[in-house]
Amino acid sequence: MNRGHRWAGALAALAVLGLLTLPGCRTRPAADGLAGSGPDVTDPAASRPSPPPERVTDPFGSSASLEETDLTGGDLSRTGDSAWAEGMLETVYFEFDRSGLTEQARGALDRNAEFLRANPSIRVRIEGHCDERGTVEYNLALGDRRAHSAKEYLVQRGIAADRLSTVSFGEERPADPGRDEAAYARNRRAEFRVP
Repeated sequence: MNRGHRWAGALAALAVLGLLTLPGCRTRPAADGLAGSGPDVTDPAASRPSPPPERVTDPFGSSASLEETDLTGGDLSRTGDSAWAEGMLETVYFEFDRSGLTEQARGALDRNAEFLRANPSIRVRIEGHCDERGTVEYNLALGDRRAHSAKEYLVQRGIAADRLSTVSFGEERPADPGRDEAAYARNRRAEFRVP
């Protein structure tokens, strides 16, 4: 037998061996993006499309729109994630030199109350804020009244008072550093933090 026939026979044997072992292996992408082998398992829940989020407009007239998550369709069991919970709670805005709740503020607080009822283990710190007009002392007192106003409304909606704490930052932590009416309106607020 000459050398060419031996090589051809060896190559044919390797090809047959490769064809016999190939059907038993499947290659699929691994979680880190590298190819891996193993059964192709698909989670049926992961393949279901989620509904698109509703779009709401910025109350201050920004051209950008915000996404609103449906509280009844979301994963409300993730109570350990404070950033997630804070993202679900809406900021409440106030009129100049006022701590009373507007209709829009009451709507935001109603949605916050709904979220807190659905997540009874979450505790919230309500932070009162002001724009820079007025003295430091006056703004601290006004921020305190704003935070308490939001807390009292939530308590009236069935949220336990011991789940809610308040603090005032006055003008110390502006949401918008600008010095026009639009910036002042963004700074007159009560924010909700999960400690």
